[in-house]
Amino acid sequence: MVVDYVNRAIQKIINLLPKSAKTVGVFVNESSGSLEKIMNDTGMDLAQLHGDENIDYIKKINVPWFKAFRFTPKFNIHQINSFGSELFLLDSYSKNFYGGSGEKLDWDQASKLSSLGKLILAGGLNEENVIDAINKVRPWGVDVCSGVEKEPGIKDMKKVANFVKKIRNN
Repeated sequence: MVVDYVNRAIQKIINLLPKSAKTVGVFVNESSGSLEKIMNDTGMDLAQLHGDENIDYIKKINVPWFKAFRFTPKFNIHQINSFGSELFLLDSYSKNFYGGSGEKLDWDQASKLSSLGKLILAGGLNEENVIDAINKVRPWGVDVCSGVEKEPGIKDMKKVANFVKKIRNN
């Protein structure tokens, strides 16, 4: 079965990582049973819920998770608190993508939410703007996807290295 093969491949990669590394699976509208199977089979540490998951969904899963919120000017900040997790991710809103759109998040608005818990900032970050974003928002962590790609779905290792280097040198 393809799913089992992929899960074993992920598990092998995780086993090669230092024990201090935390691994995160990104899930978009995955069934709760499938999510738990993938997490348990692979040994990933956290599930990032990046879809339309709601509080009823959260009650069904028994794996460590955090919620990604797609931020719009009309975003209700009480949504973050209602999920009951200290760790959360803010990403820019795109009607066509759940994440990885390259659309920049409004950092002024995001900075108002950093006091709600451990904020992971996403949304249009790249090696040129990550330090400005960190200085303005003061997130607990950052998340990058399309900002370090040479083409959709293909990471540019030089961009990844520059991104990390800028953060470490800040």
